[in-house]
Amino acid sequence: MQSMTCVCGNRWQFTPTRPESRTKCGKCGRPAVDPPSRRAPTGVRTWVYPDLPWGDNLVVLTATKLASVRVDSEKLTETQSAVAKAAAVEDALGDEATVLPLDSLLEIRTHQHDEVIDVYYRDDDGKRVQQSFAFADTQKRDELLDALGRQLGWQLTTKQLAFWQAGLWPAFTLALLALFTFGFTVAAREMAAGNDVRVEGAGRKRATANLLLWVVDLVGVWGVLLVGGLAMAGAGAWLYLRVRRPPIRLTLQPR
Repeated sequence: MQSMTCVCGNRWQFTPTRPESRTKCGKCGRPAVDPPSRRAPTGVRTWVYPDLPWGDNLVVLTATKLASVRVDSEKLTETQSAVAKAAAVEDALGDEATVLPLDSLLEIRTHQHDEVIDVYYRDDDGKRVQQSFAFADTQKRDELLDALGRQLGWQLTTKQLAFWQAGLWPAFTLALLALFTFGFTVAAREMAAGNDVRVEGAGRKRATANLLLWVVDLVGVWGVLLVGGLAMAGAGAWLYLRVRRPPIRLTLQPR
């Protein structure tokens, strides 16, 4: 009999004649993690996403660091090769890369169906800071979580959020949209009555505000109510779905 460990903390034994019991955790269904005595030496791992529309499209995990950077699609293969050959990941990724030492990490959070992970770490000043990493899909996200769990020896825990936690951001968004809709409706009525409505001052904020007021004047009261109503309906649907089925939070943290 041999033993296996999952990043969720589950441990079990298996027989070599049943390999399927070795590669999959019976508790969470995630890939198993070999015990330290049988783990392969840790090397450089990269995740490349040429079609990722936003955020960093190259994520790198080394024995000591987690890094990411945005690279032009035609240079991704070249940069990936440079990472494998470089003595330090910073040398290959350049000054614009985000590089986090693994010994500065505190915990990693995501949600069951979210492609983004939030990494919490201590910066040079000792402050708790958050950095987000985006992935093409949850499978690639789980690959990084599994790799980090192996290297750091951390445990993955799952927790379903309470209904009020799940509805916090949707409720805030709904309230904010209602406030903006009310304000722009009042402004539209004033302009429809012939009153001059504009924001005084200088700078980009003033220009942006006056541009929004110009759009409000263009669409009128009913246009503002229509757009605002549709936006609030979307936020309300989001709130309903989140409260009805709160998401499951995944947290990778020290044991």
